Amino acid sequence: MGIYGEFKVTNVYPRYGSDGAVIGTVVSIKQDNPYFAVMDYILNGDQTSKDHDDLLRQIKRQEFYTNFSEFAQQEIVKEIDNANTKSNSNAEAIEKINKLTHTVILNSVMSDGVKYGVVYKQFAEQLPAATDGMKIKAQDIFTVNDPSHTELDGEGKLVIVQANREFTYAGQPASEFKENGYFGQNGIALSYPFAKENTPTQ
Repeated sequence: MGIYGEFKVTNVYPRYGSDGAVIGTVVSIKQDNPYFAVMDYILNGDQTSKDHDDLLRQIKRQEFYTNFSEFAQQEIVKEIDNANTKSNSNAEAIEKINKLTHTVILNSVMSDGVKYGVVYKQFAEQLPAATDGMKIKAQDIFTVNDPSHTELDGEGKLVIVQANREFTYAGQPASEFKENGYFGQNGIALSYPFAKENTPTQ
């Protein structure tokens, strides 16, 4: 029986479509520690012949892309460890870690993958906040404070922004970075605020 972390695969069986073809694979998993949990996951296609460890890795990746759960943290920690091992200096390690963090954050907000406001807030707090006179380069991601924002799900008042061109920040409000704002309309920089539709339905 495969084991990945504290979870074990207890059952694997195909899921059939209306035409009788296999459209998915149901994987039942169980955890005994640190608490008891049983759940089913549906993976695409027929994967009944896959190794249990491989199925568990796919489930963990699915959790990463949908809910930013344990796997995301493990992957970031793994990359940090790799950077520290391979780098010849702390500066190089820090640069690699920052690039990884920024890539994860940008991919998440651009793909509407942030389901929870508290996760968006944690992402925003990892980025540099724009200050008056700050030189911003193309592809940089940073935050702008939006004091007028009404929180929807604990996301805070920082808005994540990506620059498309180099510019100097001069205290512009968050509204200028929206699609209909000056920076957004002119392709200079665009904000990716937390959206209510990204929150999970109850």
